[in-house]
Amino acid sequence: MIAIIFAMIVKALNGTEFSYFDAFLNLLGLQCVCATDFGGVYWSIAYEVWFYVLIGSILCFGGSVKIKTIGVLMLTICGMVFIKLDVVWLFMLMYGMLLYFVRNKIHLTKIMLVVCIVAIVLSQCFILLGADSHVTKLPLNGIVNLDMLRWIIAISIGLIMVSLCNKEPQGNGSKLIENVGNKWATMTYCLYITHFTVLELWKLIFGKITHIDIMAILLLVFVCIICLTVGYAFYKCVEEPIAGYLKHRLYKKE
Repeated sequence: MIAIIFAMIVKALNGTEFSYFDAFLNLLGLQCVCATDFGGVYWSIAYEVWFYVLIGSILCFGGSVKIKTIGVLMLTICGMVFIKLDVVWLFMLMYGMLLYFVRNKIHLTKIMLVVCIVAIVLSQCFILLGADSHVTKLPLNGIVNLDMLRWIIAISIGLIMVSLCNKEPQGNGSKLIENVGNKWATMTYCLYITHFTVLELWKLIFGKITHIDIMAILLLVFVCIICLTVGYAFYKCVEEPIAGYLKHRLYKKE
């Protein structure tokens, strides 16, 4: 909710028109369903919200008749929502959940790791060529299936990430990276939902980078630091207190 309000403020400063009703629907995860998303990454929040609702509705079938009835209602609403949304992203979320449960059983060999990396690079190249086929004159229409290529990228990245997580760090350098990475990983979601708005605010104040030189590279590094700082601030001020409160309430009931 705070991220949406942050985006609203930046849009107001930028002079971009937006609907407060759309903002409210964005808070409910109905962007791309019956409301316009706020740009950047906010479209993906709808998939995340309704994925959790879907899983919750399935879990309801293990409860009483009243709970099962609620589950049927929730499942029906999810079906209506995903008629509007792209169901491919739903299956990707399910794939991620599956990887979590089988994560300890996945260990890629060096050959499989190379295959996954090559698959990612080639798939991304085909996506770029397909999007720019009118320039390259390549007959990619009908050959390149965007959803299929996205699936290949998602599957490959998932396997690589899980395999890397299963490897124990060797040496002081690797252990240092592991420790720093674990600390920064806690705020990555806040970084994800705030970085686009930070970049929009940066462009509003300083304008776009129009050419590449040493100064532009230094500015890029500085912008990255700002994005990390804002993401960390959102984590410490919003996500961490809320998560701590919910955990306290949960353990208190137990």
